[in-house]
Amino acid sequence: MSLKSFLLTGLSGVLVAATAVGGTLAYLMSTDSDVNVMTLGNVKIEQVEYERDVNGDLTEFTQTKPALPAVYDTEAWAMEGVEVNGTEYKVFSEDMKNVIDKIVTVNNTGETEAYVRTIVAIEAPNGDPDDLIHLNYNNKDVITSGNFVTEIDGVDYYIVAFTYKEALAAGKKSAPSLMQLFLDKRTTNEDCALFGGSWDVLVFSQAVQADGFDDADVALDEAFGDITPTNHPWLNGVVVPTIVYNDEDLVDALENGESVVLANDIALDAAKVIDDYANINLNGHELSTVGLELKNGGYIEDGSITSDGNTYLVPHLKISGGKVTMENVNVQVDDYLNGNANWTEATGMEVVNATAILNNCNISIHNDTSAKWVYSYGISLNNAEITMNGGSITATCVAGTAANGPTNPNAISTMGSCTATLNNVNVSATY
Repeated sequence: MSLKSFLLTGLSGVLVAATAVGGTLAYLMSTDSDVNVMTLGNVKIEQVEYERDVNGDLTEFTQTKPALPAVYDTEAWAMEGVEVNGTEYKVFSEDMKNVIDKIVTVNNTGETEAYVRTIVAIEAPNGDPDDLIHLNYNNKDVITSGNFVTEIDGVDYYIVAFTYKEALAAGKKSAPSLMQLFLDKRTTNEDCALFGGSWDVLVFSQAVQADGFDDADVALDEAFGDITPTNHPWLNGVVVPTIVYNDEDLVDALENGESVVLANDIALDAAKVIDDYANINLNGHELSTVGLELKNGGYIEDGSITSDGNTYLVPHLKISGGKVTMENVNVQVDDYLNGNANWTEATGMEVVNATAILNNCNISIHNDTSAKWVYSYGISLNNAEITMNGGSITATCVAGTAANGPTNPNAISTMGSCTATLNNVNVSATY
């Protein structure tokens, strides 16, 4: 009997506490005045998940991995070393087939030493994780707790909490907690059918100031409570993303307000308007469009949005309401097509009566239409606010054919009341 693969998906989250019961963390900054100047301690973390590439180097974890039962010849599971944060940890070797890397770490990006724990919920539809599911985790730096099965949105999940023994200093990256997981080699097609089309793994990290507490358990339980079936991050349910394979599935899911993860490159055959909040994980893939408008905010991450031509005066990506955050996204318009022989205007991204935050994003537009007057705008703002952290804006166009007609590439154009904040952004406008 052959075994069909299905997909591993993951959701991540973080939660921090800047204060603890009994007091507020503060540092005395000045005693050279009648009024002492104090600043609150800043507790802030970032959860980062890795996998190994073909060379054994760490790279960002990707969604929608095929999940198959592990293959190994003996019960002696071979181990090998992988370096994380300058320290070597043991993982299953390549001799162990179908083991999935999910190396979870936490960065302390705040200003305060913090105690940290990471909670993992693994879909376990048979109710007993030991039958089908195996974990490889770091038992040197973390202590496990929880270890129970509970129902989330009608599905059984096995929940385990990994609490770091030592406080994590400001500006430092933690050791890994969870490192790998796999399905038992005895898993059958009938077992796989219990999962449906995907194996969902939820990961959530918490942090609290270390100062004022004797150990991590006391600090984290004081701030967030012990992890139990009646106290865990998913008590109010969880939005499991919809995996989409084609343009019809993508549009239907977004119009229904669902979060989506692209399983492959997708091309939209017509301009689309999304009225609901749009949560799109490009998952390293390319979304090709001829005009995409988000009217109620959204979150887009990890991939490319491209076009080889827009309809006349329709921007490639339009944000016309709410707040849109984009992380690690490349927006690239390579051409611009219309029948106006006198005047052409190409816009890569337009923000109208809305707010956009772009982190490590690259916006590129090239207007290649021959006309008398040729305009090219990387980002166009109209009564809008945008903040870019890292990345680039590139606007280029061909020269206009009018004797005195302008050729005008602009990285950013504004109309009305606008605010544009660029932090470490490379800006270029040429023809």
